[in-house]
Amino acid sequence: MSEIRSKRLYCHNLPEDRTIETKINSKPTGGLLIFVLFGISLMCVGKLWIFGLLITLMALAGVVFIKNHVMTELSGDHAVFYKESSREECFYLYWDDVEEWKIMPMKTGLDQLIIELKDGEKVRFTVFSRRKIEKYFKKYAPNITKGDLDDDDE
Repeated sequence: MSEIRSKRLYCHNLPEDRTIETKINSKPTGGLLIFVLFGISLMCVGKLWIFGLLITLMALAGVVFIKNHVMTELSGDHAVFYKESSREECFYLYWDDVEEWKIMPMKTGLDQLIIELKDGEKVRFTVFSRRKIEKYFKKYAPNITKGDLDDDDE
């Protein structure tokens, strides 16, 4: 086992000079705006205007009232995963500390990322954008071994 640099931190202890290539937010703004446009287009159709109005109002309510938090920050040398329950804590992950990883679908429609670090510790995170996460993990932390990560361990 090698010594790892990845660790849990309070957000105010994150390095100020860290680079951030992309962020993953909790609010699906693009998808909600597509529903707004879809609802507006339905309102233009004579018989479906009530249905279009309902879709537009619900999507606009989502745009306005759903809180938007940064859930993950990704860059070429690290990833930062913010806790959903406590916005003050995060996990700072260096790519070279990753031994193995996989993404598992959950019943809620979101996915769960399971990472095994080189020291044997397993960490789990809820994934809001599977494509972005997979892109970065395949590029910077490809799975070398082909073993199965146990779902029971943590």
